[in-house]
Amino acid sequence: MTSLISTIPCLSGPSVYPFWAISVQSCLAMITMPGSPYNAKDMLTSSTIPSTTDQDEYARCSSLDSQTLGIMNLSLAHNILIHGKENAESLWNYLCDKYGSPRPASIFADYQCTRHFQISGNSDPAP
Repeated sequence: MTSLISTIPCLSGPSVYPFWAISVQSCLAMITMPGSPYNAKDMLTSSTIPSTTDQDEYARCSSLDSQTLGIMNLSLAHNILIHGKENAESLWNYLCDKYGSPRPASIFADYQCTRHFQISGNSDPAP
């Protein structure tokens, strides 16, 4: 598992978020708990621990959630690490809201690039 975690880039801000999110999801999809139909990635999108009366299933899901939260915490920059989230789903949603959507500065930078784009009159626009 250590080699999987080492492939996840450190989330240090919005510019790294898309690659970080894909890497985390890919890594978590490979982590399973014997005897459980869930993998660690399921802890991000469904309710954190499915409602069940089976104590063994509850324990397996709790363990998966803890592993998922730990893996995400290991890939966060120190200034992001203090987030106060207690389960994987709430941390995932927090990071998605904070870093997954474009901010005004990045939108303006994209606008500037588009506005200043030019094709020379005597060249082929195809690369």
